[in-house]
Amino acid sequence: NTWIGQLISPEDMTLPVAEFKAWPSSTQVDSLITFTNLSNVVPDSVMWLFPGGSPEVSYDSIPTVSYSNNGNYDVKLIYYYDG
Repeated sequence: NTWIGQLISPEDMTLPVAEFKAWPSSTQVDSLITFTNLSNVVPDSVMWLFPGGSPEVSYDSIPTVSYSNNGNYDVKLIYYYDG
């Protein structure tokens, strides 16, 4: 199972669109989950926010995170692009 982040399509598809996937999407407590940036541009830099995860913030292009409790968690990908 692969979870793909919500795609928000602007009217002008030449604008950058942030999108990502997580694998695996369902796992045991404290297992590692890898996130991959699927955005339509190559960003200058990225910041991932994983509230409740470890780590809670990552600047890696392909971060790995774990969660110590079962549940659903919000993940945010913020990327900086000066194109």
